[in-house]
Amino acid sequence: RVRGATTTMTGVPKPLKFLKNHYPQLQTLFQNLKEGPLKKQFANFISVLSTSMGELGKLSTLTYLMQGTLTEVLTWGHGYLQHLSGDIAQEYNLSLIHISEPTRLLSISYAVFCLKK
Repeated sequence: RVRGATTTMTGVPKPLKFLKNHYPQLQTLFQNLKEGPLKKQFANFISVLSTSMGELGKLSTLTYLMQGTLTEVLTWGHGYLQHLSGDIAQEYNLSLIHISEPTRLLSISYAVFCLKK
């Protein structure tokens, strides 16, 4: 249902905005979940919420996406993809300034590859 509501979104749909006050608790809940399909789906959900609730400069949308399923990214809508591309560009620029973890850069490359599918 969330995905259907966000396919043409330019931001988080109004019904989800009530979660703004609960965003930190959702992040904690995510951290405490055991690895598995539920955690991956929850990462996708938090990635979408991060487009308007995440801290600036923290790359939350990208970070949670990389912990998610990395599938059907294009179905989240234009606003999500625009925000995600900004996170990817920011991460890339940071990697040019500082030596980043090679594994993180490889993961980002894989996420970009999935976007192109």
